[in-house]
Amino acid sequence: MKRRGLSLAETVIALFLLTFAVILCVNLFQLGLRYSGRVEQEAVATLIAQKQIAAIRGWSATRVGAGYHFDDWAPFTNFSAADPDQPGFQLRVTAQPAPAFDPCSAFAAVVAPGNQTILRTSLEKVTVTVSWGSPDPNNQVTLTTLVGDPVREWRVSNPLVITLVTQAGDPLPRGLDAVFRVQGFDDDNRAIPDLVYNWYVVPMDGNGTLGKLIGDHSQATLTHKIRLLNGNWSFCRGPSRCALTARAVFRGQERTVDVIINLAP
Repeated sequence: MKRRGLSLAETVIALFLLTFAVILCVNLFQLGLRYSGRVEQEAVATLIAQKQIAAIRGWSATRVGAGYHFDDWAPFTNFSAADPDQPGFQLRVTAQPAPAFDPCSAFAAVVAPGNQTILRTSLEKVTVTVSWGSPDPNNQVTLTTLVGDPVREWRVSNPLVITLVTQAGDPLPRGLDAVFRVQGFDDDNRAIPDLVYNWYVVPMDGNGTLGKLIGDHSQATLTHKIRLLNGNWSFCRGPSRCALTARAVFRGQERTVDVIINLAP
């Protein structure tokens, strides 16, 4: 029996399959190399972004003059530069205030707009983008974080100060209002932003009614009248006084301040 060799058609098909397999393997190898290089670039870019965020946190908590760098984010409004350690990577940093609700957004959702307590300057939203190679959204890594206001302390003397905004008279006539504003100060004698205050009336030989508080409660209205249990309004019968107290908690420490109000008979 004679042995039969491969036909020309079989040889061509075999060569075609072999060539296809070789090309496929080469393409897969190149793709693997590109993917490996991309993963390495993304890892380096992520480390650069994390390093930049750590540097920004340290910068924001550094004292300058009578405050901190956190008080002025102008240098990072739209910052762009090449990374000094990895020149092939470009840094871009943006910073903008990140308003937050107090005590949280869930509680604020049920409060009428305008009456919500919003912390407008306590947080800064920082976005760091590291890019490389040709301009391409795939050739970049973006990290976003929130940077908080540095730790401050109450001012030792008069940490809370009440000022008179308007008063119908002194002593305060019946049925009329006196409006007061309170402000807290830190140990650098700077007004503490985003403090939330509480007010209450302390009866002495007279009394009054506290009006509705709005927003951060920094302003309060006292009216010279009190509501009786039967729903009627009553007034003091002779010259009298009451105290209006403001309270605030900052870094877990409570401070209060009083103002005495003279009431007309």
